[in-house]
Amino acid sequence: RAGKANIGDSYVTFRNGEAFLFGATITPLNVASTHIVADPTRTRKLLLNKRELDSLFGKVNRDGMTVVALSVYWKAAWAKVKIGVANVKILKIANGKLQNNAL
Repeated sequence: RAGKANIGDSYVTFRNGEAFLFGATITPLNVASTHIVADPTRTRKLLLNKRELDSLFGKVNRDGMTVVALSVYWKAAWAKVKIGVANVKILKIANGKLQNNAL
């Protein structure tokens, strides 16, 4: 809301059948609470339904893809994160030169 959210280096991890956003910095508002200080870089749980979790978990484990955060926006009191699935790039060294090849 104050423009203090950074999802540049964030990605989604899976633990115990749940999805978590790791590496995002979402700074809480100063006027929201004065007696509780929240850590802005904490790991945040993503609320996904079972079908979405199964689909993403399968793409990550079976196909070797990565789930990343694309954008963040606010709706009422919730921070909503748009996520996407991306291919992992592999660096190859051929003849002493680095080459980027997408899968």
